[in-house]
Amino acid sequence: MQIGYQHRDKIGAAEVGSHQIIQPKDVVEPGDRFSEAFEPAAGIWTGSLYMVTPKGDPDRYLVSPGDVLFTARGSRNFAIPIDARSVRPPVQDWGKVIAGSFFFILRPRTERVSPGYLAWAINQPPVQRQLDDAAHGSHMKLIPKRMFEEIEIDLPPLTVQEIIVKVSELSEQERRLTTLIQTKRAELVRFASLAAARQG
Repeated sequence: MQIGYQHRDKIGAAEVGSHQIIQPKDVVEPGDRFSEAFEPAAGIWTGSLYMVTPKGDPDRYLVSPGDVLFTARGSRNFAIPIDARSVRPPVQDWGKVIAGSFFFILRPRTERVSPGYLAWAINQPPVQRQLDDAAHGSHMKLIPKRMFEEIEIDLPPLTVQEIIVKVSELSEQERRLTTLIQTKRAELVRFASLAAARQG
């Protein structure tokens, strides 16, 4: 686990720099702008990453497919797996993308835990309760690294982990389809009612 890069100055929009940096503004949750591009509940929008030139060795802060980003600061503390479903648009050069200090960069040992399962487990109520107990601050919550390292999750065999992740993905797809059907049905009823009203 690695804490993201801490830049001394405020990071603004810039067209020059050696690396792109993922910040809280780039996290997309349901209902946010660009949320329709994501199948899971949350993701990283890379279309507007700022540029930065890190001081020192940037390699420790690099983000790669198979990693998990955990939002260690803010009102919500949750995990996002770095994979094709959770990152839009696709990144062309992962060797030039780092995470900012609001994140913990988790690099799971894939022979024991899949990135998708690790993110799923962190986002479940039992672990979220542990995180709430560990958090410092009220307005801007902070999960200390040493406290996060003590968080416990259930670790079933990899085959079971993959099944859990797949079922979770299917459940999210069902939720989205159900919401879409309800929206379309409401629109149909409204249009029919307006047409009936016009016809008298």
